[in-house]
Amino acid sequence: NSAMIMKSTDESIASVDCVCINTYTGIAHFYKSGAAISFIRSGNEIQIIREESLPIGIIRNVSPAHRQVKLLPGDIVLMVSDGVTGEDCGWINDELLSWSTNSMEDLASHITSLALLRSNKNTRDDITAAAIKISKAQ
Repeated sequence: NSAMIMKSTDESIASVDCVCINTYTGIAHFYKSGAAISFIRSGNEIQIIREESLPIGIIRNVSPAHRQVKLLPGDIVLMVSDGVTGEDCGWINDELLSWSTNSMEDLASHITSLALLRSNKNTRDDITAAAIKISKAQ
């Protein structure tokens, strides 16, 4: 925060969206500061990770919101920027539930392509997605 505040006299803010996954226990720690929601597909269920928090740099001493989740083999974590979710994110749930391949690169590309088609060209925000699939060690 101090580096962001000292950067300039103008407002300097940044969102933080991070997940740290313990690959032995499956425990995931989500840290969010002004970040968009994330999604976890576990079987036929979608869990939304939504943590209300301020962006880094907006005020002094902001700490990110934290949520801990136990992930299981086969679970998919999808993290997106707010340009993907926009006003409606129900379509993302549908896409995640119908996704049947193991390629997380293809899933992220598919989500960003659909978000681009759904976005307003005059007010378009950044459109980014990252997908992770949890699997058992071989």
